[in-house]
Amino acid sequence: MVLAEKIVTAIDRGEANTRWRDFADIYTLSRVSQVDGGVLRASLETVAAYRRVELAPLIPRFAEMPERVQPKWRAWRVRVNRDRELPEQFADVLDVVAEFADPILNMAASGEWNARTARWTSNG
Repeated sequence: MVLAEKIVTAIDRGEANTRWRDFADIYTLSRVSQVDGGVLRASLETVAAYRRVELAPLIPRFAEMPERVQPKWRAWRVRVNRDRELPEQFADVLDVVAEFADPILNMAASGEWNARTARWTSNG
């Protein structure tokens, strides 16, 4: 699953991550895709085991990142012509990405991601 690859990459690289496309893709996919939490968790575990990465929530791990990387994020958005579809502030992107990924990483959600409401919903 592409989302698992991108989330594990973010965790692995930590605040040194400069793969803006990964954050942008997670942001975009979480806003348009229905995702089964169980499938995502299993995919995350598979990718993390293969790469020998310990799964951990994005927040607070990336708490200091937005302010530090903002100029680079802004320049990347313009350079790849995505400045109209992605938020200007990296903090806004990270908030959406964490709202999507952290409940699965914390094992606090397992249902389905509803892209319209941007919430995990219970299967039962």
